[in-house]
Amino acid sequence: MKKYYYIGAQNTQKGPYTLEEMRGEGITPQTLVWYEGMSDWKPAGETEELRCLFASVPPAGGTYQSTPGYAAQQPGIPVPPAGATFNQAGGSTPPQTRPDSWLVWSILSTILCCLPLGIVAIIYATKVDKLWDMHDYAGAVKAAQQAKTFTLIGAGVGLLGGIIYFILIMVGAMAGGF
Repeated sequence: MKKYYYIGAQNTQKGPYTLEEMRGEGITPQTLVWYEGMSDWKPAGETEELRCLFASVPPAGGTYQSTPGYAAQQPGIPVPPAGATFNQAGGSTPPQTRPDSWLVWSILSTILCCLPLGIVAIIYATKVDKLWDMHDYAGAVKAAQQAKTFTLIGAGVGLLGGIIYFILIMVGAMAGGF
């Protein structure tokens, strides 16, 4: 796997990065890049392997309209969700606030209610901040929703189990003549 380097702010060399990591670095087609095997630094937009980083970026403030068969016509170019907006750097615009990770509630659900579902909720909850910091806003929102779902299901299962247990104790107490 190729490792890429680029010239960042104040002419500092950054890297090495994989192609996927380069997506989150905010490079432009004019950013100078280099990888092992290149004779000299050249603009990222002139580098065949890195063109995919810029090919799918619509104008700033634009919206994406889904085109049938687009992904099949442009292999390797990610297709943003319908209605996504884009900022000047080319990434999707983040929601106004970071989504709640549900980590505290996941832990409480695990301890107090339902161990298996609570563990799954904790796993999703720990992904939220990592994905947000990697500028994967849609992934962070999805992980938060998954954490919420598993937390609430776990709490519901625990509550239902507690109610059934209470009913069985009451039936047993009445049958026992207390």
